[in-house]
Amino acid sequence: ETGIIGSLRWWYEALVRGLGGYACDPTSERKDERCELNQEKFHKAIKDGKNIQEALNEQICPVCQLFGCTGWGRKFIFRIQAPDGKPIPGRLEKDTKFNLIFIEKKKFTPLEKLLLKKTIKLIVEYGALGAKIALKPSENTNKNLLTYRKKDHLDYGIITYQDGYKIDKTEDIVLEKPPDKKNQLDWPNLKYFWFIPGDYLNREQINQLVNRNNKGWYQNPDRFQVFLGGCIKREKCCPEGIERMSKKIFSFHGEDSGNPVKTKRCFGYVRSQEELETIEDELRDILGKDIHILMWEDIKDVL
Repeated sequence: ETGIIGSLRWWYEALVRGLGGYACDPTSERKDERCELNQEKFHKAIKDGKNIQEALNEQICPVCQLFGCTGWGRKFIFRIQAPDGKPIPGRLEKDTKFNLIFIEKKKFTPLEKLLLKKTIKLIVEYGALGAKIALKPSENTNKNLLTYRKKDHLDYGIITYQDGYKIDKTEDIVLEKPPDKKNQLDWPNLKYFWFIPGDYLNREQINQLVNRNNKGWYQNPDRFQVFLGGCIKREKCCPEGIERMSKKIFSFHGEDSGNPVKTKRCFGYVRSQEELETIEDELRDILGKDIHILMWEDIKDVL
């Protein structure tokens, strides 16, 4: 449950930023980059005539209002259940049917319900859910099969709908950023995501994209390549001055799947429109000029 809630929150943050809103980074070591609700200020704002929503908006971002932060509890109890209503303990296994249950402890706003539905649609149709989604497909397709003795190259986190999923058409959502808050460039923002349905990058191709050799060592990369490929700050791996960071490329090979065309997918994110144009050119050089790359403008209306 913890891994799935964390994944839901990550995508919800990216969606809020893509829609023009501010979402803090709850993992940041900097206090000014993560939300905290000061109870004294909160109650004073209500006493001065503001409603609860206005008092919350003054202090914490839309994501923390739903998922919680210091001083403000999560609005819901989360459960993962089988279709018969029984809880599913432990990890979700392959081919498991399950329901995500959100039990309101505090009333959701209509906007929160809508954004949560859009987040789930985004995950199912374009992304992935939970842990281990950063594992790289091997260039040796036999290693990508469930029968291979190691499970380092299997697709984790790809889910599909059991009975379809529909969101009624809505007006454009515009989220305003507080004047004193700013999304950092390296935080995931759907405006700068790219998605490739029906194709994927294997380990060698990812290394080519970020300028690493097959042993995983960078070959005189620029900072953009290190941002994409991630860095664990081990000896010879990263250029001087680069801090530890996660990779920004996620790829799923679709082998040993009932519908491999549907589950083959690749996605990632960058920090600006200029970087988005750069990586589009590089992806076409590696996968072919005719690959179907989707950007924020392509999926925003679908969501």
